[in-house]
Amino acid sequence: MSESEMLCRRKITKVTCVGGGVIGAGWAAHFMRAGLDVMVYDQATERETYLRESIATAMPSLTELGMASGASPSRVSFTSNFEEALEGTDFVQESGPGAVFDIISRQERPVPVG
Repeated sequence: MSESEMLCRRKITKVTCVGGGVIGAGWAAHFMRAGLDVMVYDQATERETYLRESIATAMPSLTELGMASGASPSRVSFTSNFEEALEGTDFVQESGPGAVFDIISRQERPVPVG
């Protein structure tokens, strides 16, 4: 089994969303609804307010769609520190500038990127 196949079969419990704008907030809500721990990274610290407001606005729809056991907005964290964002993550969802792939590829531990 190749390294990429092994990474894909690993249980995902923590996701990092790179980018906290419209798309990143949507992915964060999706992963949170699935019961995962979510870390959102954005250089712009004011994106945290946007993220929290977006998730709060989406909660009625997310609840109607069905929430996994343990799913809660409290499982969504925010940081403007890229290294902190990647600590312990199992999967990176890139919703920011394309240069993010270059940054992630320089990390010592391979992390699946979507």
